[in-house]
Amino acid sequence: MVDLNTYLLAHQWIILVALLWIVPWKLITLWQSARREQKAWFVSIFLLNTLGLLPIIYLLIHRHQPKN
Repeated sequence: MVDLNTYLLAHQWIILVALLWIVPWKLITLWQSARREQKAWFVSIFLLNTLGLLPIIYLLIHRHQPKN
């Protein structure tokens, strides 16, 4: 049986693809929630790693709100 470390070392591209997906969503969302002074959203998004799902949900919910 192959352990997780061995698998990830052999398939490092998975980590790279995940990072390229997660980081832009997280940065955009953190920026917008900070500008709108939405502290609860900011802390939640900053602390929770959800493969980009929470940032996408935030952006969809608040897409029509004016920016401060």
